[in-house]
Amino acid sequence: MQDIYNFKIFELQKINNGIESYKHALNEIEDKINYLELLDDKNILVVKKEKLQNELKNLETDKEKLNEELVNNEGISELIKIKYALLLSNYAVYHDNPTLQPKKEARTLIQKILNFNKISK
Repeated sequence: MQDIYNFKIFELQKINNGIESYKHALNEIEDKINYLELLDDKNILVVKKEKLQNELKNLETDKEKLNEELVNNEGISELIKIKYALLLSNYAVYHDNPTLQPKKEARTLIQKILNFNKISK
């Protein structure tokens, strides 16, 4: 479970790095668009900018999905840990102190009567 979590964190870091590089590339292209005077070069750069923006949107969508998966996996992992800890603590309490184990109910009418007599004395 921890390996999956670490792998997803690694994927998220790669996506974040990709997002930063795309943003940097977009800024460079926007700077070039602002300073270019030739219409043909400007149009090519505008098309590149649009492609990069689409890829950036896709990466951000992937990032959101991965974040949701990580949150869900982390929540499930915590629930499993809590459940396991409770099971261990219950086992330890009852194993170390057999007197704390819940009393079994009488199964037959005779056992119920004998138990009733013990209580009433």
